[in-house]
Amino acid sequence: MSSIEKLAMFLNILAHHEKNRSVKVDYIRSGWSGCLGALDGTYISIRVEAIYKPRYRTRKGDIATNVLGVCDRNLNFIYVLPGWEGSAVDGRVLQDAIVRRNGLKVPQGDYYLCDGGYTNGNGFLSPYRG
Repeated sequence: MSSIEKLAMFLNILAHHEKNRSVKVDYIRSGWSGCLGALDGTYISIRVEAIYKPRYRTRKGDIATNVLGVCDRNLNFIYVLPGWEGSAVDGRVLQDAIVRRNGLKVPQGDYYLCDGGYTNGNGFLSPYRG
């Protein structure tokens, strides 16, 4: 399966898989002022040469690439950042998306909803743990 096909499958899963989006959809559609949408990362299995496997090995031992997807309030994808090694943590991938020249932009006072793999900060709201 090509990388393009895997990316298309990822986008389809994020757009339609209830487990990944049910809570976020409720919040996004609730009309919260300043909420631009939601973001999350996922792993896509890949094959790499043996010398690169440690970089692409996830916490669960799979060989994968880490892909960040960002949806607007209507659940349309507005930003996708593929290509990070599976060993990269979600926060590092998000940081790269923010600092890129044509990267993810968050207007002052607005925010995206995130899961527990991200930390709260300007423009990003993750669930309270506790």
